[in-house]
Amino acid sequence: MAFTDFTLENVEAKLGVTIVPGDLFPGLQSASPPPWLPPLLAQYRAVFARSTEKARSESIVAPILIAAAEAAPPPVTVFSGHRFDVDAARSLVGECDFLLARTEPIPRVKAPILSVIEAKRADIDLGIGQCVAQMVATQEFNKRANSPGETSYGCVTNGIGWQFLRLDGILVAMDREMFVTTDLPRLLGALRLTLLTGL
Repeated sequence: MAFTDFTLENVEAKLGVTIVPGDLFPGLQSASPPPWLPPLLAQYRAVFARSTEKARSESIVAPILIAAAEAAPPPVTVFSGHRFDVDAARSLVGECDFLLARTEPIPRVKAPILSVIEAKRADIDLGIGQCVAQMVATQEFNKRANSPGETSYGCVTNGIGWQFLRLDGILVAMDREMFVTTDLPRLLGALRLTLLTGL
């Protein structure tokens, strides 16, 4: 079993977490997108066939995460497609679409990992269990590195909608608001806050 085998239906029983609705970003302040981002996304929409998870990751998700990382206090590095084997006994192994960490851009991931982003082709709900498992792995990874705090963020996106989650201890809060790529300032504001957790 690996990250991909966790579902919304089984993740609570298998990992001992509880998922509840929540308001993750009260009083959220929007963040202006960098000048290069909107035209780049428009260009990708015009020429990129976005029929697969990989294509959506490359043409939509990656540029938005880079913009969010640029707006956060450095260093923040975006790791794409990284193998993240934390605890095989608990099935916390496999590949993550994106990990965002407060570290310099070196080949290996170092703590603290601030958030994990799971890109899906269509149905966001199908990625919730996998994302929660990756957040639990992030929590464990940070704890082993003596990184402070038990809070970690995760997000599942299909390139249009962005569903944010926050793990505190064993409680997973799923944001009541669904963020959208068409409202980049609010989306970037939420992403920026997830990158401030390690400060």
